[in-house]
Amino acid sequence: MAYPSKNYHREFRFDKLPPMNTAHTRRHWSVANTESKKWHNLVWVVSSAQRPDSPMEKAFVHCTRHSSVCPDYDNVVMSFKPVIDAFKKCGFIVDDDMMRLGRKYSWEYAPRKKGFVTVEFQWRDTL
Repeated sequence: MAYPSKNYHREFRFDKLPPMNTAHTRRHWSVANTESKKWHNLVWVVSSAQRPDSPMEKAFVHCTRHSSVCPDYDNVVMSFKPVIDAFKKCGFIVDDDMMRLGRKYSWEYAPRKKGFVTVEFQWRDTL
C-alpha cells in the first residue's frame, strides 16, 4: 500500500549496522559498492508496504545508530550514506541534497553484538 507523500511519517528498524568510516573499515570501491547494494535490497524489502505514493520533494530524516560504543559524529554521518542512498533509490525522496533533505544523526546504547539502526522519515513542506 502506498501512502500520500504529504502525510508520510514512518520509522524503520534494520537489525544491521552500516560500517563506520575508520582506518579498519576503509574499503576498495567494489567492496563499498557491494555494501551499498546490500542496503538497497534491505531497504526495498523492509519498506515494501510503507513507501510514499511518490518521492517526497522535501523531507526530514532522523538516523540513529544503536551500538555498544559511542562513535565519532562524522563517522556516524558517513556510515548512513549507503542507507540514505538506498531510500533515494527506493523512491522515498527526489534527491538527498541539503535543499531537499533535512537530517539529524544520533547514537543510543545497545548491548554488544545487538546493534541496529533506526531511520525515521517525515514529509516536510519546508526545511
